[in-house]
Amino acid sequence: MRPTPLTLLLVLCLFAGHIYASNTFVKREPDGTLSFSDFNPDAGQRQYRAFSKTRGTHTPTPSCRGMTPEKLIARRAKYETYFTEAAEKHGFNRHLIAAIARTESCFHDQAVSRAGARGLMQLMPSTAAEFGLTDLFSPEKNVQIGVTYFAQLYEQFNQDTKLALAAYNAGPGAVLKYNGIPPYRETQNYVRRVLAKFDEYQRNSTDP
Repeated sequence: MRPTPLTLLLVLCLFAGHIYASNTFVKREPDGTLSFSDFNPDAGQRQYRAFSKTRGTHTPTPSCRGMTPEKLIARRAKYETYFTEAAEKHGFNRHLIAAIARTESCFHDQAVSRAGARGLMQLMPSTAAEFGLTDLFSPEKNVQIGVTYFAQLYEQFNQDTKLALAAYNAGPGAVLKYNGIPPYRETQNYVRRVLAKFDEYQRNSTDP
């Protein structure tokens, strides 16, 4: 017997932490991980095929709705020093770090995803704990640890930016399992979005 939407939502409450959408459904995959979707997997085969297999952080795109370019620029400016310092410490372009934060949280330092990821860089509490971070809503510390974690993934995957981004979103295990960017729609879109923003920021930069 298929689980009802109510059952799925109860499971989501137990395993996914904060929920910011009223019509969110969850499915447990064969490997034990959870997949999240705005589609009801019990509503028909066509929608079931569209089920979004989200691993790790779920990009809280609603936090960007209604934001004008001017407001986004102002939001980024509040944290530019943190992006720059963390980027320089680990040898990254500051625009790449800003692109990650833009895609993860839309520069919203209080953001909480459906999966429970928090802050500017959308750190999972378990990941933050590994680095000794308890205040995930501290913008400075969130960026510092987020970039430190990304730097570790960057080295783990032979300085391949795309794979490091995929691992940041889906987890390094998923990248290792598929020997590349996992076939998860959310993760593939995530990598494309970050790189598109990175390119945009570089093109519009006044840096020498």
